[in-house]
Order: sequence, then structure tokens, then C-alpha cells
Amino acid sequence: MMNAKKNALAGGTAQGADNAGFGGLQSDSITARKARPTPGTARAAVLDALLQGERLTSRIAWDRFGTSRLAADIYALRRMGWSITATAITVQCRFGRSSVVTAYSLDTHAQGPRHER
Repeated sequence: MMNAKKNALAGGTAQGADNAGFGGLQSDSITARKARPTPGTARAAVLDALLQGERLTSRIAWDRFGTSRLAADIYALRRMGWSITATAITVQCRFGRSSVVTAYSLDTHAQGPRHER
């Protein structure tokens, strides 16, 4: 089972693999290298927003998609082959304080998912 999960993280599939913990990976029938999250999941909504050119922070992901684990979603999307850029930005917090958070966006130079070997 552990090998099936490792394979699922790498964007592959394994028969009988329990992919629920990884957003339920789904491969394009034309090319299995173009993995996408299961439609209707928060992870799929994150990818759709990134594909629309949006820049996401954890706060935005919580407000729009109800996911408190944006970094985990980004990690999984990267493992599926998507080239996602992380940028540190400063935001205003309560009580006049500021904080540095990570904003994620799809790499504009990427043509679909990338796969490293």
C-alpha cells in the first residue's frame, strides 16, 4: 500500500491504491503524464484558480475553497507535474501588524504540467 501511495504522489496510478489522502489523482486519457486532481475537490478548485492566473494565499484558499491546507495542495499539484511558483509577500494583520506569507501562482513559462526525472 505504501508503494501505491508513493506512486500516486508521483502522478502515477496503481490498481487498488487508496488515493483519497492525495486528493484522488486522475490522469488524462490522452497522456497519463498530465495528472489532475479529482473534479469537485478543493485541490481541483485550487488548480482551476491557478490556471485562471490567480495568485493564492492560505487566507484566500480558506475563504474561497474551504481548505486550510493550501501548502499540502500545492505540494501534491507539484508532484502531479504542475510548475507552481511560491513568492513571499507582506500582508497586513490585525492590530496594525504585518506578516510575511506565501503566495502561489502557476509558472507563466510552463506549458502545462512538468515532470522531473
